[in-house]
Order: sequence, then C-alpha cells, then structure tokens
Amino acid sequence: MDENNVQGAIDGFRALKARGWNVSVPNKNEVIQYLDNTDRIIDLVGACNTVVNDDGVLIGYNADGSG
Repeated sequence: MDENNVQGAIDGFRALKARGWNVSVPNKNEVIQYLDNTDRIIDLVGACNTVVNDDGVLIGYNADGSG
C-alpha cells in the first residue's frame, strides 16, 4: 500500500472482496484506523500486519510475535 493512499487501498480491497492481505512497514500503524475490529495484541503493540475480510468486516491482527 502507498502510505499516502491507505484508505484508497482498503476501499479497493473491500470492492474486490479480497479475503485477506498483509500489511508492511510503513503502513502497519496507519491501517488500523480503517479497520472495523482489531485483536487485543494490536491494542498492545499498535501495529497491524494482517487483515482478514470476514463478509465485509475488516479485522486486523498482528502475527509478528507468533509468526
């Protein structure tokens, strides 16, 4: 994702009904504001690297520690 157009990228993924995608630096922090839900680890570390589209609901995860 282009850090200057994260919302546009999110809108595109929604429109394509993409099931999920990964987020890389430098967008791991900015993407959070466009998600519908996040797991508790994101609340602790403030970074999202995985997004799952669950029937239009975007849920953010951080798998850096468990990965």
